[in-house]
Amino acid sequence: MRIGIDARLVWRGLGIAQFVTGLVSHLTDAVEVVWFGDPAFAPCDVSAVRADRLPHPALDLAAARRIVRRAGVDVMHFTANTGWTSQGSPPFVLTVQDMLFMETPIGGRSMRQVLGHRYARRNVIHALAAASAVATPSLASATEINRRARLQRPPVVIPYGVDLAPDVREAAATVERLPSRGGRAEYALAFSGRDPRKGADLAVAGWRAADRTPAQLWLLAGAGLPPGLEEEIADEVARGQIVVLPYQQRQRLHEILAGASALIYPSRAEGFGLPVIEAMAAGVPVISGLSPATREVGGEAILPVDVHGPVASIAAGLRALSGDADVAAGLIAAGLRRVESYSWRECARAYLDLYTAVAEE
Repeated sequence: MRIGIDARLVWRGLGIAQFVTGLVSHLTDAVEVVWFGDPAFAPCDVSAVRADRLPHPALDLAAARRIVRRAGVDVMHFTANTGWTSQGSPPFVLTVQDMLFMETPIGGRSMRQVLGHRYARRNVIHALAAASAVATPSLASATEINRRARLQRPPVVIPYGVDLAPDVREAAATVERLPSRGGRAEYALAFSGRDPRKGADLAVAGWRAADRTPAQLWLLAGAGLPPGLEEEIADEVARGQIVVLPYQQRQRLHEILAGASALIYPSRAEGFGLPVIEAMAAGVPVISGLSPATREVGGEAILPVDVHGPVASIAAGLRALSGDADVAAGLIAAGLRRVESYSWRECARAYLDLYTAVAEE
């Protein structure tokens, strides 16, 4: 069987890149993969078809089906919310990562995001109706898809996986930390983005409410900072209390993550929440769960963020982790147990079953 993989967005290096490369790296033992995207980002030896030079929507056009057929594809897999809007040959599987783009304010977003979300809103409902099968990474996202679209069959929930390098925890010891109080400072870690829903403002406010415990807060800001936050934290950045990090390569990002005393992940809306399971796999306690998807993924292995008092609950979590070693040890153990059920191998197996069912139909 020959599977076409929509890899147009892999170059951006976001969660979609983790999904596509993690999936494909465990598919090629069972099927032949045709990579529709830049071959430079393919994780292994695949039959590459360059689609990266075309305008992004081009692969979604009906005319692109001829390109896919000429590549000998039996089933096409659109991996990032949009796809063909009519049925035909070959059939296709559509993965809807989330439905957050259906209601997104313009404020704080780049023009690229605004136009991309508008296009996705126009495409997705028709693509959902035309797809032979629909998949999504969480029950929370499946519920939202069912609310917005009338599907003949419900979406198949196929969670993401996590494959950290075996030496990532040891490599965390090499992370350079700014000095504080005569030694290397512990740091909590949070993700940021221009999109306010990531909750970087809540992470900062919660860390401040915990009397800046631990000594530093590191913000992974490869996707930018929300409007106004850069000015708000300028003094703390100057004093070395808050460290703003630019885009990091995946291996280095995992090392920084593994070196943290806690991950604060108060995202207001998510389709899954990959950093939650990556932190748990690295043995890092997680404060999260403001969105239904991150509560679903983290389960009992996270310190939950209270939707009615997020700042206070983040502060309480940081104090608990700082003041009681048993709390941190318990969360680490629970997280390591929980991530055993998240693997890219199992993700690929579930998608292989879906491809096979679609091809047989």
